[in-house]
Amino acid sequence: MKRVFSLSIAGGALLFLVAGLTANRATTVPQVIESEFLGPFTGADAPLDPANVTPENIGYYGTDLGWSYQHDGQIHFMFGDTWSTESYAPINGKESPLHDDVFGTVSGAEWPDGSRIEAGNVPTINLAQDPENKKFLTFDPGHAMDLGKTPIGGFSDGEHEYGLFLLVKGKSCQASSDCTGGMSCDTTLGTLGASLDEQAGTTLACLKGTPYCRGANHKGICTDPTASIAGPTTAGKIASAAMTLRFGRKSDRNPAQYIDTADWVTTKFMNSAIRAVRQFEPESPADWDFSAPSGSDSRLKIFYFGRPSFIGVGAADRPASLYFAYSSIPDAKHGWNKRYYYGTGKDGKPEFGPDESRASPVSMATDEIDMVNQMSVVWLEQIGKWMMVYGGGVTDIKSALLPKCGLLQLFAGSDCDQVNMSDRSIVVRFADNPWGPWSGSQVMMKVEGPGKGPSGQYAPGGSLRHPECQASNCAPHSRAYNYHEDEYGFLYGVNVIEPWTSVNGSELTIVWNASTWDPYRVGLYRTRFRIVTD
Repeated sequence: MKRVFSLSIAGGALLFLVAGLTANRATTVPQVIESEFLGPFTGADAPLDPANVTPENIGYYGTDLGWSYQHDGQIHFMFGDTWSTESYAPINGKESPLHDDVFGTVSGAEWPDGSRIEAGNVPTINLAQDPENKKFLTFDPGHAMDLGKTPIGGFSDGEHEYGLFLLVKGKSCQASSDCTGGMSCDTTLGTLGASLDEQAGTTLACLKGTPYCRGANHKGICTDPTASIAGPTTAGKIASAAMTLRFGRKSDRNPAQYIDTADWVTTKFMNSAIRAVRQFEPESPADWDFSAPSGSDSRLKIFYFGRPSFIGVGAADRPASLYFAYSSIPDAKHGWNKRYYYGTGKDGKPEFGPDESRASPVSMATDEIDMVNQMSVVWLEQIGKWMMVYGGGVTDIKSALLPKCGLLQLFAGSDCDQVNMSDRSIVVRFADNPWGPWSGSQVMMKVEGPGKGPSGQYAPGGSLRHPECQASNCAPHSRAYNYHEDEYGFLYGVNVIEPWTSVNGSELTIVWNASTWDPYRVGLYRTRFRIVTD
């Protein structure tokens, strides 16, 4: 095993690999040393970039998510539902159809690595604006992008930018032949909310015969009963319903528009993280190159790390297990030819195929948490390991619409009272290959439930609001119309910012962002790990 050295050249970081990539493996899993909150990154109380202040203040309160990738000398960030005011008024709210997901950049020349980032010295994000009217530019993948519809990842091939979007719409059916990927048509399911034919509004699956659930007797919803989140209970049947993801290429003429789109109706990958790699053919391991592409190349592959839900219910044997697939970039000639991980053969080699219903969970240590939320999966070329970061919490304050478990009920259904909410920390795992085996989880940032009082990230100087924290440097409360006066913050939407990841001797440092719910913003954090190599 050879060590990796990091050399700083001309303001950028050049990773010099003494030996080949396949020989460059850390002998043990990096161990967490400590994590810290660096400050608000964007949203409530975060400084605006000067370009968003003059000649006219952009008029902006908060946002969430923040998936990142590098392109054309900039670090690009893809954000979710964005508010213009504290009381929740969506950005560009008068538009129809509504698009409320914004994006922005940080200069790669000014911030080539994370060495200068400290509390009190956090980069500002230049949020994209229309050069003529200074309004926010918002993602338009050819579909309404209102509340709940968000980007879930993006990447660059060195020439073009690409994005993947969650549309929160399933697919109706009359028979299983109407469904793709080996899915089944469940005619006992109908819809709640907006109809599937409407772009706007949220559409949820429901069991026919329950209040407000509609659906003709001869029609159903495409489902994947083989997904780990599926089960015999009402909640298990509803959770098996598929949702639509949309992939597209960013237009060269309009940076808000995505063209050449393709749709994917899926259950197992409805909650996905994506990553582009230079080269991958399963039968040629000597040629695998998991590094990010630097130019358009037919050998480029997209990796998909998917889960069938944002929250699992382990107590009901309905975990949100991890699945893996890969594809080339979809195009009109070849379509979207995804290959799903079926398992590992007796020869130890991964097996792949085109049928999503046969996709098997990847190999992972049996200590999975229920509170998955979104994921960030990155290739740490410096140490030859994959890193997956995820977790956090959700509010369970009861409401008239969600009387059993509050917002948690929206994600876990009637089984919500079985979800393990005892720990709302961010966790990390490592693996040599994307299909595992993935290491046991480590707590990367400890967050106990708000019942412990204003401690940790709920304490003064922390990133999460706690109603009992009253000091001047406590995280502020966002007074949205749907927030309870006793609302508390929680982490979700963790994203590792790859160019701000570094190795110095036996220490790995990552800089990452995460959403905080209350206050409604994105915070910036740093974690240090100890590495042991030969």
